[in-house]
Amino acid sequence: MREQKLPRYVVRDRSEWGQVRYYLRRRGQKKIRLPDDFRSPEFWTAYAEAMKGNVARKPVMPGSLASIIAGSFRELTVNYLRALEADATIAARTKYTRRRHLEETCGETVTFGAGTPKQKDLKIGDLPVERVTTPVIQVVLDRRQSTPEAANDKRKCLQAMYVWAVPRGHAKGNPIRDSLKMKNKSEGHKTWTMEDVDQFAERHPFGTKAYLALSLFLFTDQRLGDVRTFGRQHVKDGKLHFRQEKGGRPMAIPILPTLQAALETVPKDQMTFVVTEFGKPFSSKGLGNWFHDRVVEAGLAEKKLSAHGLRKALQALGPQFGVTPFELMAIAGHASLKETTRYTREYEREMQAKSGMAKLEALRIGNKSVPGFVTQVDAGTISGKKLNDFKG
Repeated sequence: MREQKLPRYVVRDRSEWGQVRYYLRRRGQKKIRLPDDFRSPEFWTAYAEAMKGNVARKPVMPGSLASIIAGSFRELTVNYLRALEADATIAARTKYTRRRHLEETCGETVTFGAGTPKQKDLKIGDLPVERVTTPVIQVVLDRRQSTPEAANDKRKCLQAMYVWAVPRGHAKGNPIRDSLKMKNKSEGHKTWTMEDVDQFAERHPFGTKAYLALSLFLFTDQRLGDVRTFGRQHVKDGKLHFRQEKGGRPMAIPILPTLQAALETVPKDQMTFVVTEFGKPFSSKGLGNWFHDRVVEAGLAEKKLSAHGLRKALQALGPQFGVTPFELMAIAGHASLKETTRYTREYEREMQAKSGMAKLEALRIGNKSVPGFVTQVDAGTISGKKLNDFKG
């Protein structure tokens, strides 16, 4: 059967896990996600609105609303996302991340009765909630073993949904609780050194937009989502006053002289400090991509440095200047010391090793200092031998 032709400007793609998605893509505009069933009334309504420029802020759940099976995992997801949207205590970025992971999970398929005549590949979204068990969830997570951080993010989003669902009677148990968290050996975003900062500033000197962005990231210790919004409206009494996008925590960060000097280069009629070439505020992703290009220009591409690495840099450099963990926690807006120590532990290890070895300086073999000798354990005793005795 010949495949039905897509409407004008609509493109189709398929995720790594087989989920078909549709977007309205017009030249010079951001692509707009559409419902996944382009034969449904919901698709054509969303298409007409998108063509008019009326973009829905909330991503559309896979499948048409009319096709949702009562008691299914998809119905649970829709109910949770409605509650999530109404929760003013959760940051917009967190809502977006949860929606994306839950939508993707609804569209994934799992095999039941493998190797038997009754073998079936079923979409998780169409399964009854009680059939989405821990083994089913583990299949979804195991598919992402090569990207453990993404797997753990998905697990965290699913956990949040079930923590909401179980007490409200939408699910009888929590299959996420016994699923396995992926081991992640990665240290995450690379931490900048002062040598990296100096090299960047040499290519992007004082007075450039890149230098201003560098200063904001380094001397406020804040995330992309917050730095992109910083402007004159946030400055009062020598401090940056704002509410963090993640967690909504109120902050008041003193403006250091180096940062103040960089801020004074911003045109007086410009409210937001760092803007696009069109004079508009960046999106979080846009600012991250733009800053990455400046990193490449500075010859730091091989180090894979990012804006978030500057947030880690201040946390790592702080102890060298006598800043306490509690002070670093307050600057970054961390909810607990555990978050702060993730950034400072490398420096702490180095300092503890240095301190420990300094205390061992008095250690001698046989209470004597014997230059040019090495030690050898022989029948429970330690004796000294010249280096040449071990050759050949």
